[in-house]
Amino acid sequence: MIRDLARQRADLVLDRTRARHRLSKFLLRHGEVFRSQLHWTVAHETWLRQRSFSDAALSSTFSHYRASLSSVEAHLVAVEADLRSYLTAGPFVDAVGRLAAYRGVTEMGALVLSAEVCDWRRCARATTLIRSWAFAVSCPRSTRAANW
Repeated sequence: MIRDLARQRADLVLDRTRARHRLSKFLLRHGEVFRSQLHWTVAHETWLRQRSFSDAALSSTFSHYRASLSSVEAHLVAVEADLRSYLTAGPFVDAVGRLAAYRGVTEMGALVLSAEVCDWRRCARATTLIRSWAFAVSCPRSTRAANW
């Protein structure tokens, strides 16, 4: 199902964020600070490639953090390539076109939303959609979820 592939993508986006944070915090612990405001850009990647450590363990750790991030990014690219085939064919083409017309909604975001909702007729009003969506994605650590 497309929904499972979309959820895989969401998991990978979170994994990429975690891998980035691990790498950033490792560098900060060892006094390596990127001085520009925009991280994870071409300039930041160039800066990362220029980092080196004299200690073998630190150098190895840095290489492993970079490899982990590269692996997650490659996996994310592959999943997004699989999802892109559903942008132009499949059951959600019309919904993706309508949703992507809104400012700030990418085609990929529209596809993910369409895959989760599936049948828009179930939600006659926006409040119905929002309530069902909020319940479906509520965090288990939230106080509301703890009361259930």
